[in-house]
Amino acid sequence: MTDSNKIEIDLDLVKIDDDFDDGLEGSKIITAAQISNKKPKKTEWFRVHGGSLKEIEKGISVQMEGADNIAEDFYVYGTKKFAHRVKEDFKGCKKFYHAIYKTSGGRYGIWPVTIPQNNYKNAWSSTALTIIQAAQKDWVRVAPDMKVGHYQCWVADDQDAFPKLVWEIDTKEAIAGAWDDLILAESNYETHPYVQKHLGGSSIHLAKPVKDAGGIANES
Repeated sequence: MTDSNKIEIDLDLVKIDDDFDDGLEGSKIITAAQISNKKPKKTEWFRVHGGSLKEIEKGISVQMEGADNIAEDFYVYGTKKFAHRVKEDFKGCKKFYHAIYKTSGGRYGIWPVTIPQNNYKNAWSSTALTIIQAAQKDWVRVAPDMKVGHYQCWVADDQDAFPKLVWEIDTKEAIAGAWDDLILAESNYETHPYVQKHLGGSSIHLAKPVKDAGGIANES
């Protein structure tokens, strides 16, 4: 390097302020692979989007075999007429709240919390509903208690120890990412290979059990 190209160091330009951010600037991109349609892990502290249960959208899903013959919950997206058709075809469905959550580590997901139907009370669903409402206000952690048959919840003592809560995605993006290729819509329902496989064949007529003289049904 010649003397004319030699850089003379100015120490005033060497100094870097303490608040200088050495990370990349820009908007964070959340991909579908980063969004789960399962509840938070029992080791994760999380918050749920919205300020009340009324602000959480409702949806439905049906279960059938997907890739590698693994049972999957498929999200039903479309008009009310389409939703009723799918429900009839599958002889039932799961109605749930889209509890969009974000963990303290920045992971996104939707906990599909079942909505009890016909006054049927389920301890898992009722405790889950209580937990997602608590998580709308505080950082919480959830774990299943198999012994008693419901979820347990812990609220963090020091809420200020967690990062500032910023939601980088909205409900539409969360749903699209959480179910990705497990979405049934009017545009793909008729030709969907898993739907065709699941609904293929014909039902058989099952005769009513014959009761004996004592009114007890006999096994055949």
